[in-house]
Amino acid sequence: MDLDVVRFVIRRRVEGGLLPHGRMMKVQDAPGGGQMCDACGANITSDQIAMVGTTLEGGRRTRPFPRPLLPDLG
Repeated sequence: MDLDVVRFVIRRRVEGGLLPHGRMMKVQDAPGGGQMCDACGANITSDQIAMVGTTLEGGRRTRPFPRPLLPDLG
């Protein structure tokens, strides 16, 4: 997925209240297993590493996202 598109989708989800605006209190990596990225909606495949973050907002919900998104979102 094009990173400009990913950035746009994530910004829209934050602005629309679908993603938390605050920080994650805990982030762990885990093997991908077909879960959907909470940030951009892409499928996290078994050959990818998923980062799972827990937020204070929204009842401490865990939010999976693929590892390559992290360094590139800036």
